[in-house]
Formats: sequence, C-alpha cells, structure tokens
Amino acid sequence: MMESDVRGPQSGAPDEQASTTVDGDGAEVTVEQLQADLDAVRQQLLRTAADFQNFRRRAAQERESLVAAGRQQMLDLLLDLYDDVTRALESVRQQDDTSAAGASPSSNQESLQRGVELIHHKFAEALRQLGVEPIEAVGKPFDVEEHEAVMQQPAPEGVPAGTVLSEVKKGYRMGDRILRHAKVVVAS
Repeated sequence: MMESDVRGPQSGAPDEQASTTVDGDGAEVTVEQLQADLDAVRQQLLRTAADFQNFRRRAAQERESLVAAGRQQMLDLLLDLYDDVTRALESVRQQDDTSAAGASPSSNQESLQRGVELIHHKFAEALRQLGVEPIEAVGKPFDVEEHEAVMQQPAPEGVPAGTVLSEVKKGYRMGDRILRHAKVVVAS
C-alpha cells in the first residue's frame, strides 16, 4: 500500500515544496520522477503506434505489389493467347478471300470464321473490361517508352525517319503501365 508524505523545505515557500510518495519497497519517489516515467512511457507508446502504422503501410504496399505482379503474369499469358486467336482469324479471312476469287466457300469454313470472330470479339471485350488497351504504333513517331525496335528499313518517300512503319507484335498498356512493348519496324 502506498503512503503519501508531504514535506516542505526549510523556507516554507509553497512553490518550492516537493511531494514524495513511498512505494511498496519503502523507497521515496517524487512526483517529478513519476511524471518523467509517465512521459517516457507515453513516448514509447507513441513510437510503438508509429511503428505499427509504418508496418501496416508497408504490408499494404507489398500486397498491392504482389497483386500487380500476379495480374501482369496472367495478362502476359492472355495477350499471347489473344495474339494466336488474332492470327487464326486473319488466316481464316485470308482463306475466305482466296475462296471468294474462285469457288464459293464451304459452310464449314464460314462457320469456322464466324466462331473464330466471335471468340476474338469476346476476348477483345474481356481485355477492354480489364482496362487493357492496344498501343497504336504504325505511322506514329518511335517512342522508347511504348515501342521496341526490332528492325529498321529505309524511309519511304514522304515518311520522316523515326516513324513506325509496321508492327511485328502488338503492344498493350493498362492505364499508365506498359504491359508489353509493341515490337516495330522503324524508318531510318
């Protein structure tokens, strides 16, 4: 049990009085010492709260980073698949164009073309809903942020050097982030 003992100095002035408390071991502790201990505990509590806030912020950033990396990996796979579907559609259309010049196309070929077109359209719409947009490259000035030059060709008449002439592989972005650079042929 704690006892209080108020002792005044010899002068007897009220603002010079010191209060003391006797703790359970019989040692005297001043109010100033208790106040200093309380302030130290408060400071430690504030530091602990700040450390916890920093931990929560870092954990949230790491979680967002992992989600973004997973999304990137998934989209890389989907974009390659989308390119394959696009090439299949172009192949079916080319066969249809050669058939139109000669004989009439078979109903199987027309069904195949409609099926591939439907898959291509649904795939393009799904990518659009995810926020994936193609990077426009042909006819634009070469931009290292969006394009990867795989070849250079002499510039045709009236085309300035550094202009993208054709696309070897389509590039895509999601918002401000480049998912895949467009692989292009650049005029030299």
